[in-house]
Amino acid sequence: MSNSTSNSVSPPPLTVGVRVPSTQPVWPMVIGIISIVWGAVGVMGSIAAAFTGQISQNGGSDEQDLFEYMPAWWGNWVFVASIVSVAMCAMLVVGGILLVKRRRHSRGIHLLYAYLDILTTVAGTVVQLVLADYSSMTALLRLGHIAGMAAGAASLTYPVFLLVWFCRRKIKKDLKAMREATPATTGN
Repeated sequence: MSNSTSNSVSPPPLTVGVRVPSTQPVWPMVIGIISIVWGAVGVMGSIAAAFTGQISQNGGSDEQDLFEYMPAWWGNWVFVASIVSVAMCAMLVVGGILLVKRRRHSRGIHLLYAYLDILTTVAGTVVQLVLADYSSMTALLRLGHIAGMAAGAASLTYPVFLLVWFCRRKIKKDLKAMREATPATTGN
């Protein structure tokens, strides 16, 4: 038995076009995708809320009980608030897409969304608390109304996260380093 060193295998030569792993941070892709999904779900939910509010107010639903305890204009307010929410959620989708594409402007869009979402959620909750006639509501209706406001408050988790995330020094530095346009050589 002899060892043959003449038949050693050498690695294939590097060729042009081989991609080298990127040292770019992964967080823009993760946060961007979360924003796209969260925004898309918000658009669909807001559209459903707009039509549900209009149908319920106009007597097209058996669940009209809640509207009996709210002012006459409540259904219109829900409709307008839902349209504003659709616009805000669409803005979040755009911000997410720009973040996935690593555009600097995505930070501003995310922060604007976060501030507007917090403002509209707090305003909507205050309006509901002030206008609802809890004394004449049934216990089950009261519980449902309060649970809905609690869910609204819980929905502030992502906007607050965005405010904290995008105000971090390291994230600002990463964003500053991001390119404004995707070079044609990457194939994106």
